[in-house]
Amino acid sequence: MRIVCRWLGVLGVLVQAAVFAQQPGNESSGTLSLNNGKIINNIYSNECLGFSLPIPAGWEMDTKVVGTDARAKHIAGGGLTLLYLRPLGKPSGVEFIHLSALDATGQAASVKEYVSKLVHWQAHSVRFEDGTFVQKKLIRDASPVDYGGKRFFRAEFKQSVRGDTFYVGFIYTGFRGYFLGEEFVARTPSELDKTADSLLGISFREDERNSRCVEDPTHPGIIRLSEGASQRLLLTKIEPDYPEEARRTHVKGPVVLKALIGTTGDVEDLTLVSGPQLLVPAAMEAVRQWKYKPFLMGSEAVKMETQITLSFLPAAK
Repeated sequence: MRIVCRWLGVLGVLVQAAVFAQQPGNESSGTLSLNNGKIINNIYSNECLGFSLPIPAGWEMDTKVVGTDARAKHIAGGGLTLLYLRPLGKPSGVEFIHLSALDATGQAASVKEYVSKLVHWQAHSVRFEDGTFVQKKLIRDASPVDYGGKRFFRAEFKQSVRGDTFYVGFIYTGFRGYFLGEEFVARTPSELDKTADSLLGISFREDERNSRCVEDPTHPGIIRLSEGASQRLLLTKIEPDYPEEARRTHVKGPVVLKALIGTTGDVEDLTLVSGPQLLVPAAMEAVRQWKYKPFLMGSEAVKMETQITLSFLPAAK
């Protein structure tokens, strides 16, 4: 059981993505939450994400992950867990269906590329410190399959731990600017196919974002914006100076920062996410001078958290 739990912890780590939220206009009568879904007659629906999905027969909510109120949970690093299902009567089994929405705004990857990277990121064998060997083998790279009139991409791999074998699949589509879909686990290939077909009943509305929809903040008084959304609020942008030492030693690449923007639109705090150390001071010095349009919830300004990426490339000669 310890090995299964450890594996599930590794499997549950998903690619980082910041969840999109748009600035509601002053004329808006209020905002809607991406976090709030509904389950009526065993059908899950989410107004902001614009889709509905029947909970498949023989499955139930794992209330230790997502409550029965259908309120989405934040995924570490960004994104939302919408549903987390397990087979009826098997709360401790390895089988599950994890329905999630990950922001695709500003991402260069297509849905196919995203699914392929996701399966390749996980489908490699590992050996733990206690000597346990987890063998993984790619079975299927991202390939197209249609559900609900939308093109999805599916990939899967086989995993064996001390003679215990199971199959892991990923299946996602692009909708309303999100990678929307499932990560799922089954004991046999036929059961994996059957689990994937839990998406047969999915239905979609129009593929257009609702400008009133925002993600509920992780912390009270703070709204999380995707990088693309926050850029649309940017009023003043100062470009960073390329450090001479970095230029001389050919250090280049992106610097990724997490920024806290105050209610006046000023940058209150910056945290390094990734990037070459020689470039970080210049990046932070520039971003601290940026100015944003305040984010309004109704008529009240709130703080916002977002990600900022600055690319340092040497000038062409």
